[in-house]
Amino acid sequence: MLERTFPGVLPAKISDLLAKTYVITNPVTGEESFEPGCKLMAMIKAATDTVYLANLQPAAGVASQPKVEPDLAG
Repeated sequence: MLERTFPGVLPAKISDLLAKTYVITNPVTGEESFEPGCKLMAMIKAATDTVYLANLQPAAGVASQPKVEPDLAG
């Protein structure tokens, strides 16, 4: 398992953060919900993946290169 610590910034192991349950307060309604730390990890991954994939798309008006299949026949 990959483990990281962030001395001086976040003095906790990621695995410890993910193992906890957090109280989340809706800023509009004030309603509280209890969410597992693993959901936090999934949401951060989803946000990161969305930004990453958006940056893979060519800019509007830019022609992209055609895909070329490798010649495996030799």
